[in-house]
Amino acid sequence: GRTPRINKRASRDHWPGCYFSLWSGAGVKTGQVIGASDPKGEKPITRPIEPTGVGVTMMDCMGIDSVARAELNVLPDGEFIHELF
Repeated sequence: GRTPRINKRASRDHWPGCYFSLWSGAGVKTGQVIGASDPKGEKPITRPIEPTGVGVTMMDCMGIDSVARAELNVLPDGEFIHELF
């Protein structure tokens, strides 16, 4: 993500604490927001989703389940984003 505030160079820096993600296709439920940030957009206050959860969800949609991921030693943890489907 990007910083919630513009810096002194009139741009934004990297901000891993809170960001958005757009999903479409593959049976994704559209028109929803999952989770919420604080008023400044600095950190999640409900339903934080980790990058590993995004990876697990994508891989699961491609048919690469937890057993296959374990065999590949890829994304050993991470929570599937059930709200998307």
